[in-house]
Amino acid sequence: MPVLSFLKWRISKIERGFTQTVLPLNVESSNQYITQQAALMLLAADYTGGIALCTLFNEIPVMGFHPMQGDYGAYMWGAKANIKWHRPSADDLTCEAVIPEEEWGKVAKRFFEGRDVIITIPVIMRNGDDLVATADFTYWAKNTHALRETARDEEKTHILYTHQIKTSAQLIAGLRSLNENHNDPIAEDVAGKQGLILAKKFCLTAPQLQQMVEARTEHCDRSLELFAKKHSSFSIVNIGVGLDTRLCRFKHLNNINAVYELDLPVMLSLRSEKLKGVDDTDFPVHRIAIDLRENVLDDRLLKAGLDPQQPIFFIWEGGSMYFYKEETHQTFTAIRKLMQNSESLLWLDYTSKKVVADETNIQEVEDFMANMRRMGEPFIQGYETILSSENSRLFEMKHLTSSDYCVDK
Repeated sequence: MPVLSFLKWRISKIERGFTQTVLPLNVESSNQYITQQAALMLLAADYTGGIALCTLFNEIPVMGFHPMQGDYGAYMWGAKANIKWHRPSADDLTCEAVIPEEEWGKVAKRFFEGRDVIITIPVIMRNGDDLVATADFTYWAKNTHALRETARDEEKTHILYTHQIKTSAQLIAGLRSLNENHNDPIAEDVAGKQGLILAKKFCLTAPQLQQMVEARTEHCDRSLELFAKKHSSFSIVNIGVGLDTRLCRFKHLNNINAVYELDLPVMLSLRSEKLKGVDDTDFPVHRIAIDLRENVLDDRLLKAGLDPQQPIFFIWEGGSMYFYKEETHQTFTAIRKLMQNSESLLWLDYTSKKVVADETNIQEVEDFMANMRRMGEPFIQGYETILSSENSRLFEMKHLTSSDYCVDK
């Protein structure tokens, strides 16, 4: 809420189903008549109603507003607003939103059952006892787990979840475009204006994110290059491919047998749109729509024609920190079934358990994690070693590199 903070807007009272806020009359909030600007009154009232709705979700964090410690939260959006101004606001503006008590249980039940919450909340605005404006705000809300479930079918994917995952992918592309080495010439075009602005904005609050993306991109490229030199023929499997442009950097290789790109259906559609014509290759590229939590990774790849007997370079970039241990082990098990050639290799990045648990005692690292939570992109799983007792039965660690070694920072 950077604009409202600048205006010194504040929350004065919160109870279940009720919020009161104050927009001061000051130089920043006033117009040429030294009365409050109508658009700012609307903004203050909108947040007042939204906060009142949040009080019914039993302290569940709202994505984009509260720090997210895990992957469960509330996704909320303003759907419609009607406002009527009765008189100019020539004093501090008090906004009050009240949700009738008989609605509290119904709203909470719908939210926790994973159904859409659609509610219209009245907001009253006053200067002292004088009525200044009245408004009705319609909000939509849903819990993040239920929202994520819609992503398995592109036609059913909720438009706000589509926006979320596309935005996240464009952010990463934007961060890659900021690389000072300029070794990814198409990243900026792929990111688009939104992705580039997002990247610059994120770098203001979490500058380490760009370094982290740069480190893992460079190391994976280097590892793939070494793998390609060792084998006369091999395949690539890219899990959670997003808007990765690595294929464009390696399409000159004549020993790639096939490439398999896996992601959610809506993400693959965006990839086809953003990389149209840029990733034309002499080898087949198979795009496989999948949700890793469905545990069908190996089955989908075999049906798409992957030959597990040949060397395969698996890539799982920027994924492990967003899945719980059981889910990661499930993905590892599927990959191991496909590693029937002893030369096959899995490249992935992961995060220290101490980083995720805020136990590093390094302020810069803990600030980074706090910013990621505030941005709605929390790391939910870290590891002392990703080869736990269960995973060590599947794999042998060939090489382990700290990210600071890659970027020399």
